[in-house]
Amino acid sequence: GAIVAGPVAKGLPDAVSNLYPGRASMGPVLDLFMTLLSLGLPGWQKLLSDRKANFSWFKDRLGEVAGKHGCELLKCPGNNISLAVNLTPVLSKVEAYAAAHPGTSAKVDLALLGSMLFTRRVSGPRVVLVEPPGDDQKPGKQAK
Repeated sequence: GAIVAGPVAKGLPDAVSNLYPGRASMGPVLDLFMTLLSLGLPGWQKLLSDRKANFSWFKDRLGEVAGKHGCELLKCPGNNISLAVNLTPVLSKVEAYAAAHPGTSAKVDLALLGSMLFTRRVSGPRVVLVEPPGDDQKPGKQAK
């Protein structure tokens, strides 16, 4: 819980209550507010400019690394902050490994990649396993 204490000001407790979402912490919002105040408009605009330059640099490097492993950096028009890589070629390699080593699962091993990244404090990436469409789901075919 929290206590709002101070000089009597009509409406202050209600105003604070309306901003407080319940049991969520106000800490991150306060940190952001203080950071934005300390940056000022020029600092904020520089951060945005730097982010755009860094994103462009990272996109180029990620495309190079993906290409070296036979993967493709997917085009995401209209999305200027996220990147996606098709890991299907990696799945083929993992499946070959799993076939040669009984007791391993290619899909589980590839899904573990997301967990391994998170364990190493890389919190943004997601590994999404998508089943290829069956014959009845391919274009031009009617689903039964």
